[in-house]
Amino acid sequence: MAKYKTYKHIKAIAQDDRNGCWSASMAWWTKAVPTISNYTDDEIMVEYSHLRATNGGLTFPDGFRQMLSDPKWGMTVEVTTSSYFAFEWIKTGLKKAPVMLGFWDSRVGGHHAVVVHDYSSHITTGSVVTYMDPNGGYHQTRPGLWSMGMGRSIIVGYRK
Repeated sequence: MAKYKTYKHIKAIAQDDRNGCWSASMAWWTKAVPTISNYTDDEIMVEYSHLRATNGGLTFPDGFRQMLSDPKWGMTVEVTTSSYFAFEWIKTGLKKAPVMLGFWDSRVGGHHAVVVHDYSSHITTGSVVTYMDPNGGYHQTRPGLWSMGMGRSIIVGYRK
């Protein structure tokens, strides 16, 4: 049973290229938060082009943190290397809206951005998160304490 509001009805957005997860995630987040104007991933990419690395991705952690800290999003932005703290902030943030998450993901071989929109904990299955993954453009569920970050920066952005 979901502990938080579900957002699976909002169609996932696939990233345009290998390094566009940040703009696709941010565009999806704007669709999920009713008090924010909607933006396309292309509009996000243009607006924050000054924070991009030469490969087209956002510089991480600084560029990603700067984008999330833009006052128009109304986010609290936290940076840690601890999965424990990251998930505490995710659970706090989900009380208001989906949560932007940037981390090192070994499945993509680099930093990745997703939007977490559900968290639950069960005695038999443990903690589970559901998120919009722009790498393929779908909603995915994973064990809550998957090995994200591996000692690297984890950035969590959630509504104030």
